[in-house]
Amino acid sequence: MQNVYKDAAKRSSNLYFAVMDLANIEPVYQFSLEFYIDLFEKAVEKVTTGRFERVKNINNCFTQTLFQNIIRSLLEKDKLTFSILITVRIL
Repeated sequence: MQNVYKDAAKRSSNLYFAVMDLANIEPVYQFSLEFYIDLFEKAVEKVTTGRFERVKNINNCFTQTLFQNIIRSLLEKDKLTFSILITVRIL
């Protein structure tokens, strides 16, 4: 039972470090842990399916929610870089 959510934890931590890497690209990109946790909680609340399907849906919903919220605040030149960062972290 405890290992069921291991994939969701791994994905969310990898994405957190992708967001934190943005500060290395442009120092103005500072996102708080509180903001990140709030996005994760909203994604978890949206998902209502069974246990094993739920993890997959949490991963998908959170990735999409995170991307949409972060991409709004990025300069145009850094949007593709962030997309690549997320892709590499997921793989």
